[in-house]
Amino acid sequence: MEDILEGIIVSKLNNHLKLLFNAIEKKYGEQCGFTSQSLYADYSIKSLKSIRTYKRKIKFVAPLELDLEHKCNARVWGVGIPRVVFNERTNKWEYGLQCQRSRLQGMEYCGLHKKNRPHGNILERPPHDSFERHKKIDLKIREDK
Repeated sequence: MEDILEGIIVSKLNNHLKLLFNAIEKKYGEQCGFTSQSLYADYSIKSLKSIRTYKRKIKFVAPLELDLEHKCNARVWGVGIPRVVFNERTNKWEYGLQCQRSRLQGMEYCGLHKKNRPHGNILERPPHDSFERHKKIDLKIREDK
């Protein structure tokens, strides 16, 4: 039964490919030097075998450790792609990293962040949605035991 279904699907897909290749030949064939038959010979579907399956690569990162007593409370982007990870223990997303500079005496921030914090305070939600596009389920918090 599976072979019959596969044969029907392959036949239908190849019929659609022939229509597509005819349209491509009509528009570009003469100037590019190909025919719909040559395209079909190179790109027709022979079977529905899975070529390769995707295996998720999960990267484990250390839990976000905040030093609210000595370090600046500003959120930083990090190096390259920002650290955006879902913490399953707290059931919350962690956005970016805490600035590693020492805070100024009597302030929450370092000299660089005392006036300007483009990514906000590490204890609050980011003031923009730039981090949203970096949410990944392939990045997980390492469970230290």
